[in-house]
Amino acid sequence: MQISRFLEFLKGVKRVSLHTLRAYESDLRALHNFILGKPLEQVSKYEIRSFLMTLHKENISKKTVARKAASLRSFYRYLVLHEGLEKNPMELIDPIKQEPSIPRAVSREEVELLLNSVDPSTFLGLRDRCIMELFYSSGLRLSEVEALDWSDISFQDRICLIKGKGNKSRLVPFTETVRNWLKLYKDHPQNGLGEMGVVFVNKFGKRISSRSIDRMFKEYVLKSGLSLHITPHVLRHSIATHWLDRGMDLKSIQEILGHESLGTTQIYTKVTKTKKQEIYQKTHPLAMGKIDLEG
Repeated sequence: MQISRFLEFLKGVKRVSLHTLRAYESDLRALHNFILGKPLEQVSKYEIRSFLMTLHKENISKKTVARKAASLRSFYRYLVLHEGLEKNPMELIDPIKQEPSIPRAVSREEVELLLNSVDPSTFLGLRDRCIMELFYSSGLRLSEVEALDWSDISFQDRICLIKGKGNKSRLVPFTETVRNWLKLYKDHPQNGLGEMGVVFVNKFGKRISSRSIDRMFKEYVLKSGLSLHITPHVLRHSIATHWLDRGMDLKSIQEILGHESLGTTQIYTKVTKTKKQEIYQKTHPLAMGKIDLEG
């Protein structure tokens, strides 16, 4: 089936992450279901437009619809280049324009509350604390935490080798606090009993999955009483914002986060400006804008 071959191409040639692979598969299956199982190479531009319009009517976010359209665009480009498809139905469909959204960020106090909701007295609790600390300390993506091996980590230099999007590698520093938590976790009697060389394992000793990390994260958010909108990616946004607030330059933030474009990193300047404006409005005695003409 063409979807399966495309996914194999993404995995083997493009070397996309498991998380990205699942997103592509979900998007293509959604179109396949919408056209009632019709072969995707026979789909017209009108059917694809109808599919995308239906998503809009179902109040699916513009960002999600744009991602699905991008998935379809990549799929049909693959069919033209590798499967002999003559006409690409996506060529006549304009890319969905969207305003860059300002990333959500949480305060340092909220991060502390979340971290302290983890009980590190057990092996799995210690594992969870290390994962949470890495999200905030180094701004890692969920899939990057999942893929960590012990050979990627240098305790002496406090740095880890991260295999990011498109299998591009980068060196990312971590804090002394993270080093201490990781050492406790590595030295735990239960460590080393699972899959060889893997940093974070599940209760069966196998590499923990992104879904399990995400599920674990939600449980701690619920336990801490914080907003359910806080996700691992929100912690990544938060540390980037906090770095910027404390004077780190955009180029360094870009390199640590693994952004291809500096423009992607520049979105965090809007977060800090928005936050400063909120603080100004709340604290300045004359910020309400009231004018007394009778005085």
